[in-house]
Amino acid sequence: MTILTTIILGAILGMLLSPSHSDAFLAKHSPQATGGSVTPRLSVDPRGSIYLIWKEERESQAGHIFFNRSTDRGQSWQQDARGLDGTKPNGSRSSSPRVDSDGKGNVYAAWWTKHRDGTKDVLVSTSRDFGASFGPAVKLNRDYGAFPPEINADGKGHVYVVWSDERTDDEEGSRRG
Repeated sequence: MTILTTIILGAILGMLLSPSHSDAFLAKHSPQATGGSVTPRLSVDPRGSIYLIWKEERESQAGHIFFNRSTDRGQSWQQDARGLDGTKPNGSRSSSPRVDSDGKGNVYAAWWTKHRDGTKDVLVSTSRDFGASFGPAVKLNRDYGAFPPEINADGKGHVYVVWSDERTDDEEGSRRG
């Protein structure tokens, strides 16, 4: 499914869920979201800003995470998409991007990176200015390999990230209920 298709489906769903069809809108596609863009995710804040994150699959950008935003309900997008995982080692591939915002200017991006040596990490990058810039990616998992994350912000200054890891019940420090 392409980003344009996802946005169109979201707009249709928005029309179906809106109390008034006049409140629905059709967002324009992000100019950087080309045919090599996969696994798009959206977050919309109460001001109408749309935060878009995706994995790029083109040959020159295989396995990289990109972010773009619209501050006018999807009618226009920032000129340049921002690469969020540019500091990863050569041979690493990122995927499963997730994004959420708290409606107060904080935007959180999470993704999963698999390295050439087989290790897997969950990373998060935070914006404190409505997605205009992002801080460095922070690794969340410890010594165990990690799998794709989910992220949610509550609007009270808390962000929650969950993921699966490769621990077994027999390993020290494993706490499974």
